[in-house]
Amino acid sequence: MSASHRPAVLLSALLLVVPMVANAAQVRWPLTWKAGDTWTYQTESIDRCIEDGQPRAMRITDSTGIRVDEADANGYVQTWTTRDSRVETVEGDRTDVDTLAPILDQFDGFGVVVEFGADGRYRRMRNLDETSAKIRTAMQPITDINVGKMLGSDETKLAKAEREAVEALVQMQLAELFESFFSREVVETMTTAHIRTYTGFVGGTFAAGKRYRDAEPMRSPHSGKPLPAKREYTL
Repeated sequence: MSASHRPAVLLSALLLVVPMVANAAQVRWPLTWKAGDTWTYQTESIDRCIEDGQPRAMRITDSTGIRVDEADANGYVQTWTTRDSRVETVEGDRTDVDTLAPILDQFDGFGVVVEFGADGRYRRMRNLDETSAKIRTAMQPITDINVGKMLGSDETKLAKAEREAVEALVQMQLAELFESFFSREVVETMTTAHIRTYTGFVGGTFAAGKRYRDAEPMRSPHSGKPLPAKREYTL
């Protein structure tokens, strides 16, 4: 999913459901979360890329529900649950769509539980270990398919003993890659990126039409480490 599309759509949707106080051109986004509050928003994003010189694009739509589980002087706990995810080809072949669709199905109805401080800022993800395990399980069949493609099905390419040795080596290397790519830091970054974007505006007062810029580091989706970044927002 394109990171550049989802936060923008999310922000637009939540601006409609979160109460605001306007004074002339100033708009305040108050922190009004109460235990038991729920919201639902619809998301549509277009993910574009170029592979082997050919453009590809797919559209992803879903419905996400937000429930406030706890709200007190110490902070807040929310559960974000995505349902009815759909992915379709916009341009190019269906390879990416066929790969992603069964993964999205496995996360239908799965809730991400997050904590926020009393100021509404993101604190941590409560069910990070459960989410990491689920992602690894969802990705394993894709990995197995790719290993088979790498080795080939033609027995003349590799003798059986050689094939088994190579397959064991590849599986070991992939296991190490899994540990890196699906580490706790990476999973937390990928899973909560849009949640952090949303909460970054809570409690602020903004001028309609004004461009806001910052140079705060962003977490890398591959390593979870901070990267230099520049962002621009407009209400």
